[in-house]
Amino acid sequence: MISSKLSQIQNKVLLEIQRRAQNGTVVNLSDRLPEYPPSDRLVALVNEYMQKGYNQYAPFEGIPLLRERIAEKVEDLYGHTYDPEKEITITAGATQAIYTAITALIKEGDEVIIFEPAYSSYVPAVEINGGKPVFVQIQGPDFVIDWRQVQKVMSANTRMIIVNSPHNPTGSVFDQKDILQLQKIIRGTNIIILSDEVYEHIVFNGREHESMARYPDLAGRSLIAFSFGKTYHVSGWEVGYCLGPASLMKEFRKVHQHMVGSVNAPIQYAFADFMTQKEEYLRLAEFYQNKRDYFQRLLQSTNFDPMPVWGSFFQLVDYSKISHESDIDFAHRLVRDYGLASLPVSVFHHKKTRQKLLRFCFAKRRDTLDRAVEILMNI
Repeated sequence: MISSKLSQIQNKVLLEIQRRAQNGTVVNLSDRLPEYPPSDRLVALVNEYMQKGYNQYAPFEGIPLLRERIAEKVEDLYGHTYDPEKEITITAGATQAIYTAITALIKEGDEVIIFEPAYSSYVPAVEINGGKPVFVQIQGPDFVIDWRQVQKVMSANTRMIIVNSPHNPTGSVFDQKDILQLQKIIRGTNIIILSDEVYEHIVFNGREHESMARYPDLAGRSLIAFSFGKTYHVSGWEVGYCLGPASLMKEFRKVHQHMVGSVNAPIQYAFADFMTQKEEYLRLAEFYQNKRDYFQRLLQSTNFDPMPVWGSFFQLVDYSKISHESDIDFAHRLVRDYGLASLPVSVFHHKKTRQKLLRFCFAKRRDTLDRAVEILMNI
């Protein structure tokens, strides 16, 4: 008899909704997939490097030119200088970077603070490595962290705090007050920060992304995960990267080289070329803010209440005016009876919640958002 290392390997609710969403008649706002193509130039660059024969293994830490370009970008945006040779590693997506960081640094009995609702990969990665998740709930409507609560749950066994800004699923973002509080509570400890910053360029209303890399005290104890997929609309290519001080990156790479071996070579070369076109990521915030504003305007004609969104491409809506059903039951009914797929926020918690919230992805064409709201207007 096999004893499972995880109590629940896959979220059954999420899988069931995604299965129903594959029906061609369903309007799918449950996923995290942009509904528009990547740049023709980027696609052409990948093909060009394939044709040139760059099809064999890349160095396990990533090709040097791409790491150099990342270092230039990070210094330009956040003012911190990372050594491309020792402090930057190319990964097979940001989720792999997160899993690798946890595997490299978390041992049996280590406690990891996780803010819920949370991206679904954090808890399994901690548990499979023998760590203990310690949960802090963030509450709407603004979904800000109560740092006093974080202090209360910290202990001598706290090894890591996982932060995520811009946040999936709530769309909240850190401000400087959050950074100051985080710096204050970990001062004098050996706690490591694992920062999920895959939506770094999708921050709205003139706010700036508060990367851990901006702050020397935090950068010196942080591993930071990023995603090319979110930036360039190529989530299926699964290429990301991780930044960190040499001492942490040394441990990260010990695991990474055996977990991945090598990340897609021609795509790395293409990204290295394409990153020189800074406007491709600098204009992303405006692009998605227009999407957010359009979707929120449409929602005003429904009985669903949109929550504030400061970043990412997700919109939470409150349906408490409409139904007393749990979010899981209501989400199932939406897709079954109305042909609209969303995600109940409960799937981002380790136990059931009473919040009546659904998550919609607005990284979609206007006609898709129009069709979704036409459905919502009839509910």
